Amino acid sequence: MKRHLTALGLVLAVVLTFALYSLKYEVQRLEARDESLIQAIAAEHEGVRVLKAEWSYLNNPKRLEELALRHLDLAPADGRRFMSLIAVPRGVRPVEDDPTVDPSAAVPAEEPTGAGTIWFVGTPEPEETP
Repeated sequence: MKRHLTALGLVLAVVLTFALYSLKYEVQRLEARDESLIQAIAAEHEGVRVLKAEWSYLNNPKRLEELALRHLDLAPADGRRFMSLIAVPRGVRPVEDDPTVDPSAAVPAEEPTGAGTIWFVGTPEPEETP
């Protein structure tokens, strides 16, 4: 009986030693993975910080004003730039000098009250159905 108990104790010691050895290297592997993830997160945080700084620079009002003055042909709005909605044309008017527009294809639409004639280019007249 003592031999069986001694053999069982020896097998148990070998199994526990192997399990402890495997567990130690599994923990080391997980710690290395954890450290690499922490470094990746830190790199992402640094990237976000750089992008925020770049966004702040790009949206600087003084910089945007300089770009608008340099690249856009803008002028302050005055009273001559406003008109009533009735005066706004509602269709495409054919241009006589434009060779791509066929003036015969322009069909006047019904005229709403208070507005001028509306022209639709390329729209055929509606056919009457009996």
